[in-house]
Amino acid sequence: TIESETGETLHLLNESEKEYAYAKQEKAEIESLINELKNQKLLPKESVEGFYAEKVGPIFSSLNTKLVDLYAQRDLLLLDYNTNHPEIQRMDVQIDKVISNMINHLNDQVKRLVEREQFLSDQIVKMKDKFNVLPRLGFELERIEHELDTNKNLYTSLKEKHQEVLISDAEKIEEVSIVRPALEPRSPINPPTTMRTAAIGTIVGLILGLVIAFIFETMDTSIGTIEDVEGFLGVPVLGVIPFIRPEEVEETLVSREGMGEGGAIPERYTRLITHFAPKSTLAESFRTLRTGVKFLCLEKGVKTLLFSSATAGEGKSTEEVNLAITFAQIGSKTLLVDVDLRKPVVARFFGIEREPGLSDVILGNYEWKETVRTVTDLMMGKLTMEEIMLTPGFDNLNIITSGNIPPNPSEIINSQRMTEFIGQVKAAYDVVIFDTTPILPATDATILGSKVDGVVILYRVGKIARGALKRAKTQMDHVKANVLGIVLNGLKPEVSADYQHYGYYRYYSYGEKGKGEKEKVAWYKRIFENVKSFFTKGKEKGHWFVQLFERVISFFRFSKKKEAPQVEELPGEKTRRWGWWVKIVLLAVSVIALIAGLLWQFEILRI
Repeated sequence: TIESETGETLHLLNESEKEYAYAKQEKAEIESLINELKNQKLLPKESVEGFYAEKVGPIFSSLNTKLVDLYAQRDLLLLDYNTNHPEIQRMDVQIDKVISNMINHLNDQVKRLVEREQFLSDQIVKMKDKFNVLPRLGFELERIEHELDTNKNLYTSLKEKHQEVLISDAEKIEEVSIVRPALEPRSPINPPTTMRTAAIGTIVGLILGLVIAFIFETMDTSIGTIEDVEGFLGVPVLGVIPFIRPEEVEETLVSREGMGEGGAIPERYTRLITHFAPKSTLAESFRTLRTGVKFLCLEKGVKTLLFSSATAGEGKSTEEVNLAITFAQIGSKTLLVDVDLRKPVVARFFGIEREPGLSDVILGNYEWKETVRTVTDLMMGKLTMEEIMLTPGFDNLNIITSGNIPPNPSEIINSQRMTEFIGQVKAAYDVVIFDTTPILPATDATILGSKVDGVVILYRVGKIARGALKRAKTQMDHVKANVLGIVLNGLKPEVSADYQHYGYYRYYSYGEKGKGEKEKVAWYKRIFENVKSFFTKGKEKGHWFVQLFERVISFFRFSKKKEAPQVEELPGEKTRRWGWWVKIVLLAVSVIALIAGLLWQFEILRI
């Protein structure tokens, strides 16, 4: 019991404390005796009667007896000799040796007593801890015993109730008679309908998927294919920049280019991708864009180019910077001018100071040649010599930053000094690329578009609606700007069959390391490609279901329908249109009937 355990623990605790006190007292006596022996060894030799202490052991007693004898012999010799006699000195040595042995023996006893004290101290601590825990264990035991008694009483009560129920059931009289015996049916009643339920679920899921896809396609106001862009804006697509996740860019810089190992990758590495990763997919797409722009410029005699986008966040500054680098890499004397006097970023991309720059030139504080940044200025910035020497041609690139941000950017760009500046740099360079603000939020790009030789509009696929892109193009047309074409940015290869050449970029972009590699395609992407291929082939073969689906989508695209040009209706077109309407009605009736049948099957429409 807890009481007996508590009493036994308390008894052991008292005994341990007594032993601990006795051991401590014994150790003090022995230590005092050791001090006396040490003092005796230092004092002049005189006759002693011995050293005594309780429980010092037989060894110490024999040594003590021997010491007394040696002192007695020494006293006899002193009757005939003085203290300097060899015999007296020999006796002194023996006395010191015996005293040392006695001290060593007592020290051993002290060590044993210290160990005994430590053992008893630990035992006392354990006993006290155990003694402190016992009351809590007693309370816990009482609680458990009380709970046990309660459960026993409950069990007894329930057992009595059960017996009473059995007695009551035995007293009841049978009031039910068998009219007809129950027989086992020949076939199952309400058998499991796993296959039927799975089929119904598949059909419902397919219908819901088609409806959701139809809704998303109807709500999508972006432009999907190159033909759509060219037909919608009336200008060619000059290049395509594929969509690559930032993680892929960083992986390319680290694994293939060996940059940024052991730390974060600087922003300039990911921004200046054509310089730091010239074999990457993005760099290859920029070189393809450069080729298209270069031949178009040679054909139309264009030297000053303005790159802009409809809204912010479409990646125009990154595209312009990399395009300028690709022009410099082929030996063209290139000037990159940051005309974005509201949120300039070119200086940050190259790691150089923003001032002085274009605004200082237009205000007359500097000549434009004094603000040109060359490769020497880049080396004095954040770019190192090793980084600049990664690819050739960097010395062909000059940069003019934005300078101080003025309170009136539009007036500065619309000034006569700006026109003169454009003429001067046009005569000094092979290619001049201007980075400016987006077209719709500010008028800077529209004003500058009327002053340069050509304008290229960047469109990030899926970023904005087609109406915003159309307004940006219309603003440029109003100021008689020469819009050369469109560049599609952030294009995913799975969007359309028009972009399958993107795969060639990935095949050839990494040199020998990527030779012969085949990109693994996920299973869901393969399914998407198969469905897309089905609709593409159906469209080529004139399948009525595909044509009907396209007619339904085109009907609900009100914006596109409103912007389509009005054409004269050809003979027989009215009849064909009514035929399409009949097919649409039949398809709608079929879907409604199918849904009604499913609801009837699930007993939702049954009364």
